[in-house]
Amino acid sequence: MLKIFLTGDNHIGLKFLNHIQHQFLSEIRVKIFKDMVEVANNKNCDLFVIAGDLFDRTDKIPEKYLNMLAERLGEFHGIILIIPGNHDYYNENVPIWRDFRRTCMIKGNILFLSDYRPYEIPMNDANKKVIVYPAGCHENFSSENNLKWIKELNIIPDEAFKIGIAHGAVKDFSIDVEGRYFLMTEEELNNIPVDVWLMGHTHIPFRLGKIFNAGTHVQTDVNNEAGGNYLIIEIEDGSGIKNIKATRSATDSPRFYKFEINLTPGNFRDELFNFVKNIRSSSIIELIFNGSLTDEEYKLKDAIIREGLNKFLEYSYNFDGVHRIITSEIIKTEFPEVGFNAKFLNALLNDPYEAQMAYDLLKALENK
Repeated sequence: MLKIFLTGDNHIGLKFLNHIQHQFLSEIRVKIFKDMVEVANNKNCDLFVIAGDLFDRTDKIPEKYLNMLAERLGEFHGIILIIPGNHDYYNENVPIWRDFRRTCMIKGNILFLSDYRPYEIPMNDANKKVIVYPAGCHENFSSENNLKWIKELNIIPDEAFKIGIAHGAVKDFSIDVEGRYFLMTEEELNNIPVDVWLMGHTHIPFRLGKIFNAGTHVQTDVNNEAGGNYLIIEIEDGSGIKNIKATRSATDSPRFYKFEINLTPGNFRDELFNFVKNIRSSSIIELIFNGSLTDEEYKLKDAIIREGLNKFLEYSYNFDGVHRIITSEIIKTEFPEVGFNAKFLNALLNDPYEAQMAYDLLKALENK
């Protein structure tokens, strides 16, 4: 049996400059490798595969991140295979791969598969023959994928483990409307007689028969609802078509959430606290509020939100859809009872939205 730990789209060096906790969010993308390597070792994985976009860009990455990564990867007991993705594409002039070779490849357990050729992997177990067919990226965008050279080979299924590793979009399972991200099809991949395809590029995990995509190991933003994941893939020995089993697991990493909450007057605090009570504190949460609040709740809303959301790594909220319940008592207190403003607002009391809009407008005119 061959056991593979699959990750990819790690985007080390992603800056998160629009976040208060940008330093933490950048560093955690490297630190999680310690947990992943420990899992891979505990599960006796033979290979640790990074299917492209290990780095977020091709220029300089902070030296401390490279040193941290070298330490983490150096602890893996087996062989690490890496292909370049579209964010960290390879050519001889790209700084990141020069720095990576200098910093991270000193132990000798890492193979950087930048060439379009078969690689026979020097396994720790001499009885396991593994041949890898990489289709990484040598540029940021391309309307053509990098499978052509593999299709032209005469690959004969036998007892050797034949592993395809590719980076790019898979039609119908990745967003690539314009066909710029090395677009591949499920049929195209399945027609190549390798035992398994290990894919990168799409941040959400999926499996299509022998095609596996682990997604990203740490969620990059709120648009990726799957969070951080990895796959452990087991390929049974044998000639011909081999049996494959895969297990998907989540990493212990921060999550990004965006929710809408509909509020009812008099229940704001309870509704907010009940909504967030089961969400981990290591989360970045964005809340969009709708509905109505009493006058007292509206005045205290910022304090209530701080009390309910301070436990999170970061939080933000939008109150544009929330309306204060304008009552006859508020109108009586703030406007002359026989005046136009009071009569106008009292006529709108059955419509909280219109009443507050009118109230805000009248108060703004009053203050000019």
